[in-house]
Amino acid sequence: FQTATPAPLSNTSVAYNPDTGGVRIINGTLPVGNSSNPFTTATPINYAFYDVGPRNTDINSKSYRVLGGLKGNVGTWDWETGVGHAENKVGQINYNRVDAIQLLAAIANNTYNFLNPLNGSIKADNLRINPRRDSLSKLDFVDFKISSEIATLPAGPLGFAAGLEFRKESIVDRPDVLLTTGRVLGQGSTATDGSRDNTAGFFEFSVPVLKNLEMQIAGRQDKYSDFGSAFSPKFGLKWNPSRELIVRGTVSRGFRAPTLPENARSSATFFTSVVDTLPTSPNANRTVNIAGVFAGNQNLKPERSRNYNLGIVWEPSNDLNIGLGFFKIEQNNVVSSNGFQTVVNNPAQYPGQILRAADGTLVAVFDQFRNLALNETSGIDLDFRKTFTTRNWGKFTVNGDWVFVSTFKSQPAEGQDIVDYIDSNGFQGGGQPRFRGRLGLTWDMGAFSTTLNRLYNHSWDQQQVAVPPAQDRIGSYQQYDLFLAYNGFKNLKLFASIQNLLDAKPPFDPQNGGTATTVQYDISQNDLRGRYYTIGMKYSF
Repeated sequence: FQTATPAPLSNTSVAYNPDTGGVRIINGTLPVGNSSNPFTTATPINYAFYDVGPRNTDINSKSYRVLGGLKGNVGTWDWETGVGHAENKVGQINYNRVDAIQLLAAIANNTYNFLNPLNGSIKADNLRINPRRDSLSKLDFVDFKISSEIATLPAGPLGFAAGLEFRKESIVDRPDVLLTTGRVLGQGSTATDGSRDNTAGFFEFSVPVLKNLEMQIAGRQDKYSDFGSAFSPKFGLKWNPSRELIVRGTVSRGFRAPTLPENARSSATFFTSVVDTLPTSPNANRTVNIAGVFAGNQNLKPERSRNYNLGIVWEPSNDLNIGLGFFKIEQNNVVSSNGFQTVVNNPAQYPGQILRAADGTLVAVFDQFRNLALNETSGIDLDFRKTFTTRNWGKFTVNGDWVFVSTFKSQPAEGQDIVDYIDSNGFQGGGQPRFRGRLGLTWDMGAFSTTLNRLYNHSWDQQQVAVPPAQDRIGSYQQYDLFLAYNGFKNLKLFASIQNLLDAKPPFDPQNGGTATTVQYDISQNDLRGRYYTIGMKYSF
C-alpha cells in the first residue's frame, strides 16, 4: 500500500491524449467570472485536491509454484526429470485520482468551488475515480538430465552430463479504460501482451588432464520462438599445484533473451520533463512537461556476453581460507534505450519520434528498447574466512567479501562514444561505486549463533545534476545488520534479524537512478526503509 500527495492542478497539468499518444494540457486557469476567481483577469492557480483525498495505491500480488519430479539410475547413469507451473497475478487499484474530463467541464461551467469545495454543485465524489491495473504472468516448464562417468582416463574418470529443457511463458498486463482514454489527471498507463516458447539442450564434460589438473568443457543451445537461437560455450581449468592452493580460470560466452515487456506488444506512457532544444519552439531551451511513450521492439536481438575469470584460493589450514579473483565481462547488443532527452536533442537522427503541436510546443517523445553497442566491466574480487575456536566461549568466525571495479564502460545512446562510468552516477542505471564490500563476525556457542555484518559502499562523483543543492560527490554509505539463530530444538530452527541496525540514512543524491525525482537518494544502491526486523522459523521433516 502506497500513499502520495493529493492530485495537483496548475496551468501546466497534463493528461494522456489517446488521439495523439501524447499529452493534452489540463489548464488550471480560472476564467473571468468564475466564482473562485475574484480578479478581473483569467487567473492560473496551483491547487491540490485534498477533498478528493491522497493518491493511494493498493497492490495485491499472489504467486504460486508447483513442481514435481522423479530421479533414479539405470546402470551407471543417474537421471532426473521435473515438470512445473508458476503464476503471478497482480491487481492494482489507484484510489482518489481526479477525472480530467469532469474537471475541465467543472471549470468551464463554474460548478466546482476551488475556495470551498463543499459549496459547488460538483464535489469530490463527482471528480474521484479509481482506475485499476491487472496483470497475469505464467510459466510452464519441463526438464530432463542425465549424468555418469563414461570412461576412465590415466588421470581419473571422465564425467559427463547432459539435459533438455522446455519453457513456455506469457504476460498479459492490461490498464484500465479510464487510463487508456485519458481521463486520469497526471497519470499514464502501461500494457504488455505476449508469449513465447524456449527449448534448450546442454552438455558438460569434466576431464582429468593430470592428477592435479582438471578441465571443464560445456555448452548450451537455446532456441526461442520469438527471436531465434543462441549457443553458449564454456571452457575452464582447475589446477592444484599443492594441497593448500587452487588456481582456476574460465572463459565463457553467455546471452540474455529480451524479456516479454522488451520485445512483445508492450507500451508505457508516463509524464516526464525534458529541455526543449528546438530554437523555434515557443519553449526553446526551457524545461517542459511531456508524455514519454515507451514501446517494446519485436526486432530486438539477444544480449551476448564474453566472460573471463581467473582466481586463486589459498587454504593453508581448515580455519583459514582466502580467495582472490580477476573478472572481465563484455556485453554486446545491450538492451537499453536512447533516452527522451537524447531523442529531443537529435531530431534528424530520430524522425517520427517527436510530436509537436501546431505552434511547435513539444507534446510527446517516443522511444523504445533497442540494442546498443556494449557494456564492459572488470575488476577484482576478494573473499576470506578465518575461524577462532576457544575452550569456553565457542567459535568466532571473521569473514568478508569485497569487490574493486576498475572499469564500467557503456554507450549512452546510438552513435555516441563509449564512456567509462565507474566512480560516478553518469550511467542511466544509477551510481557506480569503485568498491564495495561486507565484513562479518559470527559467534557460535552451543545452539546459538549470532552474526554482525558491516556493509560498505564507496562514494562516487555527481555528474547528473549540475545545479544547487547538488554536491560534487555523493557520500559513502555503511550499514550494520544483526542476525540471530537458535537450533536447540529437534528439526526446528528459530531466527531473527535487525537489518540497518543503526537506522543509517542513504547519502543525499538528487538524481534517482538516472531520473531526477523527489526521492533524493540513489535507488540502485540504497533504500529508505531504515531499520527493519525479521523473525521466523524453519521446520524440517
